[in-house]
Amino acid sequence: MEAQIRRQKLLKLLCATVGEMLLQPTLEEIERSNLTDVQLAALRYLLCHTNPTAGEMAEGLHISRAAVSKLLDRLAHKKMLRRLDDYRDRRRTRVELTAEGKRLVEEVLEREKSRFAEVFARLSEEELAHLEQGIEAFLRATLTRVEDVELVCLRCGTAHLPTCPGNVIYKTLTGQDKDTV
Repeated sequence: MEAQIRRQKLLKLLCATVGEMLLQPTLEEIERSNLTDVQLAALRYLLCHTNPTAGEMAEGLHISRAAVSKLLDRLAHKKMLRRLDDYRDRRRTRVELTAEGKRLVEEVLEREKSRFAEVFARLSEEELAHLEQGIEAFLRATLTRVEDVELVCLRCGTAHLPTCPGNVIYKTLTGQDKDTV
């Protein structure tokens, strides 16, 4: 029983450490730009998906269509994105990042990448391999239903790799690659 409690605490500590030490500093920097973490998630989504519709964004971000509409209004007001008429269906609107929106989200991703690289540099190749194997095993044991994979999917879009652990688990469950659009 004590080992189970220790493992549970290790995982909780890992999640808190990643959030507070690696991701939160980036969010604090972004807050100075008057962006919320939800707005940042929308910008990340747009970086990975070419001209999605508002409905596609709502589905990809797991929020309602009404919420995504308000979110897009706020980001358009901040000049982070622009709406485009869909030439094939005039009732639909597509969304794309502005140059400023793209610059900002790429800066955030680069800072996160740098923070993780600093941590990974302190680990040996053997430790990194063990970490990767352990996390993958944990994900396989946790994500046992397609709905679970969908819930936590990072929505990598055009940056999606077939070797993505989420895709590998999805393929194990369904026999096919995850649709990334």
